[in-house]
Amino acid sequence: MTGQMTASILVRNSELDVIWAGGRQSHISRGVPCSMAMKAAVHVVVSGRVQGVGYRYFARQKALEHNLVGTVRNMPDGCVEVRAEGAGGALESLIAELRRGPVLSRVLECTANPVPPTGGYSTFAIVH
Repeated sequence: MTGQMTASILVRNSELDVIWAGGRQSHISRGVPCSMAMKAAVHVVVSGRVQGVGYRYFARQKALEHNLVGTVRNMPDGCVEVRAEGAGGALESLIAELRRGPVLSRVLECTANPVPPTGGYSTFAIVH
């Protein structure tokens, strides 16, 4: 996980803010209210006991419940990687769900970083 920064995505006054570890803040929506903004996107890496416990299926279900698009996949190092796009509040809710994980999982770390949205997804898919 070296080189990755942890961030929280917050919706305040209908605008999307990223609060980085250390307190630095950034706007994803560039000052445009979320209801009018283009999609935001996050890249999330989750470590712990997250493979072989239904974590990808859990992530897909939660993403679809929040009307998000993107992908989830197992990584060779034992982590799970999530790329999600959609409304800021929905991304915030998904990240909270990913931090909890399904019943059989044990999440040790959940690192979320904002990334530029691609607009290239039509659903949320499990990548094998």
